[in-house]
Amino acid sequence: MRADGPIERLTSADAATEAALKTCSLACKGVVAYYLSDEDAGQTEFGRSLLRAASAIDAAAALDDDPDKRRATFAIAAPICHAAAARCRRAGLDAPLLKAAAACERAAAICEECL
Repeated sequence: MRADGPIERLTSADAATEAALKTCSLACKGVVAYYLSDEDAGQTEFGRSLLRAASAIDAAAALDDDPDKRRATFAIAAPICHAAAARCRRAGLDAPLLKAAAACERAAAICEECL
């Protein structure tokens, strides 16, 4: 079967960056859901820190075409992600926390590379 138009592949650096960041965002949201109820998530520093990181990562993953906005978004997201990773490590050493900490560090590294 032949398509009417060209098929665009998601092989660009932007698509790869977006996918990696979204994976990190999901890890942050997942660990919050694992440990906290929806109600408690926004009431604790742990929940707020990880949800802030997820929001910053989601904004960075949106990858605006404007290079200045893009750099600014990455510059804002990187330290938020580092802080969330540190918060995870202070909370304990169980696997979900360590996975989320690694995801936050990975997102921070991606953001720093894109500056």
